[in-house]
Amino acid sequence: MGEDMNEHHFKTIEELYRYIGIPSPNHPMFAINQTQTSNSASKDSCFEPVAITCDFYTISLKKVVGGQLLYGQSKYDCQNGSIILTAPGQRVVFDRLVVSSKATHISFDKEFLLGHQLQRSIKKYHFFSYSVNEALHISEKEEKLIDSVLEAMLLEYNDSYDSLSKGILLSHLQTLLQYIERFYRRQFLYRLEMVGGMYDKLNNVLSNEFSAERLEDTGLPSVQGIADRLGISSGYLSDSLKIETGKSALDHIHLHLLDVAKELLMSPNLTVTEIAYRLGFEYPQYFSRLFKKKQGVTPTEFRKGHTLR
Repeated sequence: MGEDMNEHHFKTIEELYRYIGIPSPNHPMFAINQTQTSNSASKDSCFEPVAITCDFYTISLKKVVGGQLLYGQSKYDCQNGSIILTAPGQRVVFDRLVVSSKATHISFDKEFLLGHQLQRSIKKYHFFSYSVNEALHISEKEEKLIDSVLEAMLLEYNDSYDSLSKGILLSHLQTLLQYIERFYRRQFLYRLEMVGGMYDKLNNVLSNEFSAERLEDTGLPSVQGIADRLGISSGYLSDSLKIETGKSALDHIHLHLLDVAKELLMSPNLTVTEIAYRLGFEYPQYFSRLFKKKQGVTPTEFRKGHTLR
């Protein structure tokens, strides 16, 4: 794609609506719009790629029948997909994207969530991140569930706005996101069955990291560093591991660390301080604190309890 691609940044939902050519939203920080069109997902009759960045969240429920979409650094697989989600600041390139006749678009500003539990919980939804590079697929039955939530949301949105409207809209939005979380997890489970477990891949990386005996220089492996080695995001890594093993990526790093630490503690030639430095800890007390938290005893107590008499 050429360097002269049109770039558009929208600070407000109203700016986006003006660009698309639809009436202004009923609320400046929350909007839901349904269209009956078969044209591109960007401007009408736009046949050149266009890049869009928004300062707000978007949820698009539609079936893509042509064109492509670039999300972050990756091509976003949206053929036959149904749900596409973006978070504030994420760059999406629409290249002659054609959707089926019915599409629903929801946009909401993070400030609209203030005072609601979604303000905190929305960060746990990793489908609002570059870790997802494909649209979520839903069955006909699931589509009916989504449609029922959207219908209730549209009724409230198009009704007279009062002091209760915000809470009702956010409740519907929360229900919608919980359904999407279910679809997201289901797709993860299917993918794990198809491509094999993430745990084995993680374990191989950790084994190499800890056996290289360079942690004293490089420090402890981080979740982000391991994810980079695997070519995935940290959110994707942790989500996959939680589904497969019930533990997060950080949990697995700590478990691997404890196993290596126990081995080293069995050697009388190394002090606890030397072991801490060898394992990549900048301060030995951090190692002792983590070891006691996970093992229930200090490294010194563990060593005493396992000394051969």
